[in-house]
Amino acid sequence: RIPPSLTGVGAKLKPGWLRDVLVNHRSVRPYMLTRMPQFGKANIGHLPSLFRQTDALPDIEFATWPDRKEAKERGLELVGNRGLNCVACHTYKYKTSDTMPAVDLTEMAERLEKKWFYHYMLDPQKFSPNTVMPSFWPGGRPIRADLEGTPHEQIEAIWQYLEDGRQARTPRGVIQEPLIIVVGDEARMLRRKYPGVGKRGIGVGYPGGVNLVYDAEQMRLGGLWQGGFVDAVAVWTGQGSGNVRPLGRVHPFGAGPDLDDRHQPWVVNEGRPPQHRFRGYRLDEKQRPTFLYSVGEVTIEDFFHEQAPDDSEARVLKRSVTIASPSDRPGLRFRIASGKQIERLDASTFEIDQGFVVRVPPDASIAIVDEPDGDVAEGQQPGGKRIELQFDCRANEPLHWEWEYVWK
Repeated sequence: RIPPSLTGVGAKLKPGWLRDVLVNHRSVRPYMLTRMPQFGKANIGHLPSLFRQTDALPDIEFATWPDRKEAKERGLELVGNRGLNCVACHTYKYKTSDTMPAVDLTEMAERLEKKWFYHYMLDPQKFSPNTVMPSFWPGGRPIRADLEGTPHEQIEAIWQYLEDGRQARTPRGVIQEPLIIVVGDEARMLRRKYPGVGKRGIGVGYPGGVNLVYDAEQMRLGGLWQGGFVDAVAVWTGQGSGNVRPLGRVHPFGAGPDLDDRHQPWVVNEGRPPQHRFRGYRLDEKQRPTFLYSVGEVTIEDFFHEQAPDDSEARVLKRSVTIASPSDRPGLRFRIASGKQIERLDASTFEIDQGFVVRVPPDASIAIVDEPDGDVAEGQQPGGKRIELQFDCRANEPLHWEWEYVWK
């Protein structure tokens, strides 16, 4: 990130703070790697007074609140996530937000001139054209009509709150309450960023306590877990740029697409496989998605659904894959599962990292092979193994397989 501009700094910063920055290496942006060199008090100690003489802002009328306590209460409300949501970006008492960090709220009144604060709040882009901070009162009218007070009254309330510095009360949103998505009789989906999958993750929670995250960037099953679905608070509040938090221990699968050429696979990296195209998904009557994608002219339908097992203590997620092509496509493989340790229990049953079992069709051509030595998904250990289905696709003869992931 680029350091802030020096334009107007004499009107922006209080003399004492500016002197501390120039002489004593004071900083409020620990997230910024760039640091201003120190030139010594003898060389630049006189600059704060010169900046102050050079920079000036038009006079502005400050609002007044008859009750200072009421003003602070209103300011506390405004900076929280039910007001203007300043805490979505700004640090509070050294606690950074989950988004792009911004300067600490509890140091602002110590640093900034009140006149500059008023002017900036009314028109942030005028002072910093590239800022992501929104204008809350464009044209002098509040964008939140439900919040009481004129623009100047709201700004004054925020300033009164900020003047308490480190003693300022904690706004709503700094301590985030969980936002749990509960699965009932139908599947629930959340398309956001997941650990190890990225921004094109599609999480699905199924009835019965089985869950997955699908990677729409690389067309792969990204991970499985049992138990609760997800806590969505980090992606549902603020700027929504955090990670979804699965409510269980996720077993991550290897990076790279599930379907690929067996002899010339794509070299795994963080991008999208060049021949793969995600085609979206369709939902059944229980809101369960069938993921659709293609590899060249080969089309794939990938469907998961919960299944009531014979053993009532087990949880089962069944996967159905259909692959078709208008022409012969030999030498393909499809990843069924991956892990650090894979133990073959019998001809069609495999145990993955002592966490769950995979049951495959007894007549399927199955191999256990090494995962690529390239990049791996977050949480996936290098040097892992995978179970893959090896096959040839004949022209206009769709192939269909089903297998199960079982937790005891």
